[in-house]
Amino acid sequence: MKSLQDLGSWLNRKQINCQRRKTQAETDLDELGIEIDVLRTEWAAQIKEQTKPLVRRSANIANKIIEEILALRSTLNSYKHEMQKLEKMLETGQYNDGMDINDATASHAELQSKSNCLQLVIDQKRKSLDVDGRSNLAKLLNNKYLQAHMNALALKKRIRSRLSQHKFELDGLERAYRHATTSADKLCAHAETQIKRKEPGIQQLRRKYNELCQELESMINQGLAP
Repeated sequence: MKSLQDLGSWLNRKQINCQRRKTQAETDLDELGIEIDVLRTEWAAQIKEQTKPLVRRSANIANKIIEEILALRSTLNSYKHEMQKLEKMLETGQYNDGMDINDATASHAELQSKSNCLQLVIDQKRKSLDVDGRSNLAKLLNNKYLQAHMNALALKKRIRSRLSQHKFELDGLERAYRHATTSADKLCAHAETQIKRKEPGIQQLRRKYNELCQELESMINQGLAP
């Protein structure tokens, strides 16, 4: 009976604390003045960004991105071709069977929106390659500099992710130490050991990244960079 009473008291404290935090969170959200649907959308986007797999190094990583850009360009050109047809219809007033001015206008607006989104994706991919906008991408396939550049970028993202994870692990360990008890000491010692085991992996990534940077610098000095 004593154990049940203690458990009931513990549950009561937890419930009161939970309600207090919920009320505070709702008050904070109301003060933001942002719609809940917008916050949910942003939250979903944050989860998607933070849980997506990191890019791995590959011998063909630059070729893959170049091929993706070329394919996206082909799709973008087809969109523009269709838009030109619709614009001609609107100018002449001669529409295809089953289409009127409203249909043509709506189709043109939809294609324009898709084209804008597609152009943003292409620009982002070109930016990751770090090449001049006038460069002929087809001629850059199998370019050794771009392969090394993209692998270095993949390594940099992985290092940042590992360091971020490492920071949260250290924060958790620090909090555990502040509230340490006799039973928690062994847990803290185990956690510290696990964290230290990960440090050599981060150092190894750092060395590989620096080697790639030196390789890129050498290629630039030799005039091999696009």
